[in-house]
Amino acid sequence: MSACLALGSAAPAAWAQEAGSPPAQPPQPVAPPVATGILEVATDVAGAEVLLDDKPVGVTPLRLEAVPAGEHDLAVNLAGREPVRRRVTVQSGGTVRLELAPPALAPPPLAPVAAEAPPPGPSAEEAWREVALSVLNLPWAGLAVGVTFALLLTAAVMFTSTPADLPLFESAGIAIDDQQWRWTAVAALAGGVVTGSVALVLLVVRTTPVEKLVTAVRASTKGSEKQSPR
Repeated sequence: MSACLALGSAAPAAWAQEAGSPPAQPPQPVAPPVATGILEVATDVAGAEVLLDDKPVGVTPLRLEAVPAGEHDLAVNLAGREPVRRRVTVQSGGTVRLELAPPALAPPPLAPVAAEAPPPGPSAEEAWREVALSVLNLPWAGLAVGVTFALLLTAAVMFTSTPADLPLFESAGIAIDDQQWRWTAVAALAGGVVTGSVALVLLVVRTTPVEKLVTAVRASTKGSEKQSPR
Protein backbone atom coordinates (compact mmCIF):
# COMPACT_ATOMS: atom_id res chain seq x y z
CA MET A 1 0.00 0.00 0.00
CA SER A 2 2.78 2.42 0.83
CA ALA A 3 4.55 1.54 -2.42
CA CYS A 4 1.52 2.49 -4.43
CA LEU A 5 1.30 5.83 -2.60
CA ALA A 6 4.94 6.57 -3.34
CA LEU A 7 4.51 5.79 -7.04
CA GLY A 8 1.41 7.89 -7.19
CA SER A 9 3.16 10.89 -5.64
CA ALA A 10 6.14 10.64 -8.00
CA ALA A 11 4.07 10.52 -11.21
CA PRO A 12 2.49 13.97 -10.83
CA ALA A 13 5.92 15.48 -10.14
CA ALA A 14 7.32 14.02 -13.39
CA TRP A 15 4.32 15.20 -15.26
CA ALA A 16 4.73 18.69 -13.90
CA GLN A 17 8.38 18.75 -14.94
CA GLU A 18 7.55 17.66 -18.48
CA ALA A 19 4.75 20.24 -18.73
CA GLY A 20 7.09 23.16 -17.76
CA SER A 21 9.96 22.38 -20.30
CA PRO A 22 9.77 23.37 -24.02
CA PRO A 23 9.21 20.63 -26.51
CA ALA A 24 12.32 19.14 -28.12
CA GLN A 25 13.30 20.74 -31.51
CA PRO A 26 14.01 18.54 -34.54
CA PRO A 27 17.65 18.63 -35.78
CA GLN A 28 18.41 21.44 -38.36
CA PRO A 29 19.71 20.31 -41.79
CA VAL A 30 23.36 21.26 -42.42
CA ALA A 31 23.93 23.17 -45.72
CA PRO A 32 26.37 21.40 -48.01
CA PRO A 33 29.65 23.28 -48.67
CA VAL A 34 29.63 25.57 -51.72
CA ALA A 35 31.68 24.23 -54.62
CA THR A 36 34.41 26.73 -55.53
CA GLY A 37 37.48 27.02 -57.72
CA ILE A 38 40.38 29.36 -58.44
CA LEU A 39 40.57 31.95 -61.22
CA GLU A 40 43.89 33.49 -62.28
CA VAL A 41 44.03 36.39 -64.76
CA ALA A 42 47.19 37.95 -66.24
CA THR A 43 47.77 40.47 -69.03
CA ASP A 44 50.79 41.42 -71.12
CA VAL A 45 50.75 44.81 -69.37
CA ALA A 46 50.04 44.74 -65.63
CA GLY A 47 47.40 46.96 -64.07
CA ALA A 48 44.35 46.01 -66.12
CA GLU A 49 41.03 46.24 -64.30
CA VAL A 50 39.22 42.92 -63.91
CA LEU A 51 35.44 42.60 -63.58
CA LEU A 52 33.73 39.34 -62.72
CA ASP A 53 30.02 39.26 -63.44
CA ASP A 54 30.14 43.09 -63.89
CA LYS A 55 31.72 43.60 -60.45
CA PRO A 56 35.30 44.92 -60.07
CA VAL A 57 37.45 42.37 -58.30
CA GLY A 58 40.99 43.78 -58.72
CA VAL A 59 43.76 44.42 -61.23
CA THR A 60 46.12 42.10 -63.05
CA PRO A 61 48.00 40.00 -62.19
CA LEU A 62 45.09 38.64 -60.16
CA ARG A 63 44.35 35.39 -58.32
CA LEU A 64 40.80 34.83 -57.10
CA GLU A 65 40.10 31.99 -54.70
CA ALA A 66 36.73 30.62 -53.65
CA VAL A 67 35.11 31.54 -56.94
CA PRO A 68 31.74 29.77 -57.14
CA ALA A 69 31.82 26.93 -59.61
CA GLY A 70 29.96 27.56 -62.84
CA GLU A 71 29.98 30.04 -65.69
CA HIS A 72 30.98 33.67 -65.19
CA ASP A 73 31.37 36.80 -67.33
CA LEU A 74 34.93 38.13 -67.22
CA ALA A 75 35.90 41.59 -68.49
CA VAL A 76 39.39 43.12 -68.67
CA ASN A 77 39.87 46.86 -69.23
CA LEU A 78 43.27 48.43 -69.89
CA ALA A 79 43.95 52.05 -70.79
CA GLY A 80 44.73 52.47 -74.47
CA ARG A 81 43.55 48.93 -75.28
CA GLU A 82 40.35 47.39 -76.52
CA PRO A 83 38.23 45.89 -73.71
CA VAL A 84 38.29 42.09 -73.58
CA ARG A 85 35.32 39.95 -72.50
CA ARG A 86 35.37 36.22 -71.89
CA ARG A 87 32.90 33.60 -70.73
CA VAL A 88 34.77 31.34 -68.29
CA THR A 89 33.72 28.14 -66.57
CA VAL A 90 35.14 27.41 -63.11
CA GLN A 91 35.19 23.77 -62.02
CA SER A 92 34.86 22.77 -58.38
CA GLY A 93 38.35 22.44 -56.93
CA GLY A 94 39.90 23.43 -60.27
CA THR A 95 41.99 26.39 -61.44
CA VAL A 96 41.36 28.49 -64.53
CA ARG A 97 44.32 30.49 -65.85
CA LEU A 98 43.89 33.24 -68.46
CA GLU A 99 46.71 35.19 -70.12
CA LEU A 100 45.27 38.03 -72.18
CA ALA A 101 46.80 40.63 -74.51
CA PRO A 102 44.15 43.28 -75.21
CA PRO A 103 44.62 44.77 -78.69
CA ALA A 104 45.53 48.43 -79.04
CA LEU A 105 42.77 50.92 -79.73
CA ALA A 106 42.33 51.90 -83.37
CA PRO A 107 43.28 55.54 -84.06
CA PRO A 108 40.28 57.84 -84.49
CA PRO A 109 39.39 58.63 -88.10
CA LEU A 110 40.81 61.85 -89.42
CA ALA A 111 38.32 64.63 -89.89
CA PRO A 112 37.90 65.56 -93.54
CA VAL A 113 39.69 68.77 -94.43
CA ALA A 114 37.73 71.08 -96.66
CA ALA A 115 39.68 72.01 -99.76
CA GLU A 116 40.38 75.70 -99.96
CA ALA A 117 39.09 77.45 -103.03
CA PRO A 118 41.89 78.77 -105.24
CA PRO A 119 42.30 82.53 -105.10
CA PRO A 120 40.71 84.42 -107.99
CA GLY A 121 43.05 85.17 -110.83
CA PRO A 122 44.02 88.69 -111.86
CA SER A 123 41.93 90.67 -114.30
CA ALA A 124 43.00 91.00 -117.93
CA GLU A 125 44.30 94.55 -117.43
CA GLU A 126 46.33 93.56 -114.39
CA ALA A 127 47.72 90.50 -116.16
CA TRP A 128 48.87 92.49 -119.19
CA ARG A 129 50.38 95.12 -116.91
CA GLU A 130 52.35 92.37 -115.19
CA VAL A 131 53.55 91.15 -118.57
CA ALA A 132 54.86 94.59 -119.46
CA LEU A 133 56.57 95.04 -116.10
CA SER A 134 58.14 91.60 -116.24
CA VAL A 135 59.61 92.29 -119.66
CA LEU A 136 60.96 95.64 -118.52
CA ASN A 137 62.52 93.93 -115.53
CA LEU A 138 64.57 91.84 -117.95
CA PRO A 139 66.65 94.51 -119.74
CA TRP A 140 68.52 92.04 -121.92
CA ALA A 141 65.29 90.42 -123.06
CA GLY A 142 63.66 93.80 -123.57
CA LEU A 143 66.65 95.01 -125.56
CA ALA A 144 66.56 91.88 -127.72
CA VAL A 145 62.86 92.37 -128.36
CA GLY A 146 63.43 96.03 -129.34
CA VAL A 147 66.30 95.21 -131.68
CA THR A 148 64.27 92.42 -133.25
CA PHE A 149 61.35 94.71 -133.87
CA ALA A 150 63.61 97.38 -135.42
CA LEU A 151 65.41 94.92 -137.70
CA LEU A 152 62.21 93.26 -138.88
CA LEU A 153 60.62 96.63 -139.55
CA THR A 154 63.70 97.71 -141.52
CA ALA A 155 63.65 94.50 -143.53
CA ALA A 156 59.96 94.94 -144.30
CA VAL A 157 60.49 98.52 -145.49
CA MET A 158 63.49 97.58 -147.66
CA PHE A 159 61.71 94.61 -149.25
CA THR A 160 58.73 96.76 -150.19
CA SER A 161 60.57 99.84 -151.45
CA THR A 162 63.64 101.05 -153.35
CA PRO A 163 66.28 103.68 -152.49
CA ALA A 164 64.55 106.12 -154.82
CA ASP A 165 61.37 105.86 -152.75
CA LEU A 166 63.15 107.22 -149.69
CA PRO A 167 63.99 110.92 -149.88
CA LEU A 168 66.49 110.52 -147.07
CA PHE A 169 68.96 108.77 -149.32
CA GLU A 170 68.59 111.33 -152.10
CA SER A 171 69.12 114.29 -149.76
CA ALA A 172 72.16 112.64 -148.20
CA GLY A 173 73.64 111.79 -151.60
CA ILE A 174 73.92 108.10 -150.77
CA ALA A 175 73.98 105.95 -153.89
CA ILE A 176 72.94 102.33 -153.32
CA ASP A 177 72.21 100.00 -156.17
CA ASP A 178 69.38 97.51 -156.08
CA GLN A 179 71.63 94.53 -155.31
CA GLN A 180 73.15 96.17 -152.25
CA TRP A 181 69.67 97.24 -151.19
CA ARG A 182 68.38 93.66 -151.37
CA TRP A 183 71.37 92.24 -149.55
CA THR A 184 70.91 94.83 -146.81
CA ALA A 185 67.24 93.83 -146.51
CA VAL A 186 68.22 90.15 -146.24
CA ALA A 187 70.81 91.01 -143.57
CA ALA A 188 68.21 92.98 -141.60
CA LEU A 189 65.79 90.08 -141.82
CA ALA A 190 68.46 87.59 -140.69
CA GLY A 191 69.45 89.87 -137.84
CA GLY A 192 65.82 90.15 -136.78
CA VAL A 193 65.51 86.38 -136.78
CA VAL A 194 68.66 85.98 -134.69
CA THR A 195 67.77 88.65 -132.14
CA GLY A 196 64.23 87.30 -131.99
CA SER A 197 65.58 83.86 -131.19
CA VAL A 198 67.80 85.34 -128.49
CA ALA A 199 64.83 87.18 -127.00
CA LEU A 200 62.76 83.99 -127.04
CA VAL A 201 65.52 82.04 -125.31
CA LEU A 202 65.88 84.73 -122.65
CA LEU A 203 62.15 84.80 -122.04
CA VAL A 204 61.98 81.02 -121.78
CA VAL A 205 64.97 80.86 -119.44
CA ARG A 206 63.38 83.55 -117.29
CA THR A 207 59.95 81.92 -117.20
CA THR A 208 58.21 84.72 -115.30
CA PRO A 209 57.26 86.78 -118.37
CA VAL A 210 56.08 83.68 -120.26
CA GLU A 211 53.89 82.51 -117.37
CA LYS A 212 52.42 85.98 -116.96
CA LEU A 213 51.78 86.19 -120.69
CA VAL A 214 49.85 82.91 -120.56
CA THR A 215 47.90 84.21 -117.56
CA ALA A 216 47.09 87.41 -119.41
CA VAL A 217 45.85 85.53 -122.48
CA ARG A 218 43.65 83.30 -120.31
CA ALA A 219 42.26 86.28 -118.41
CA SER A 220 41.47 88.05 -121.68
CA THR A 221 39.76 84.92 -123.01
CA LYS A 222 37.62 84.58 -119.91
CA GLY A 223 36.71 88.27 -120.03
CA SER A 224 35.59 88.00 -123.65
CA GLU A 225 33.51 84.92 -122.84
CA LYS A 226 31.72 86.74 -120.02
CA GLN A 227 30.97 89.78 -122.20
CA SER A 228 29.72 87.77 -125.19
CA PRO A 229 25.91 87.13 -125.09
CA ARG A 230 24.82 83.55 -124.75
